[in-house]
Amino acid sequence: WNQRTFLKLKDLVLSYNIDPKVTKQIGVSAARVYVAATDLLTISNWSGIDPENAGTIAAGAGSDRYGSNGAYKTVTLGVNLTF
Repeated sequence: WNQRTFLKLKDLVLSYNIDPKVTKQIGVSAARVYVAATDLLTISNWSGIDPENAGTIAAGAGSDRYGSNGAYKTVTLGVNLTF
């Protein structure tokens, strides 16, 4: 039995609301810029790809874990404008 103890930073969102004085000058009533990220960091002694779903790189197709995928890291940048 393999123990899958881990610490994971799953979701992170940082945003900044633009000062209303600035948004008024560019013709919008509100503006927010943001960066959002998923699966940024995993700390674990697990030898596979992702301890959360037991993903691993299997030695062959006969393994019950063959073809498991790790978690995909994603980063999104954006701007929300209110007119």
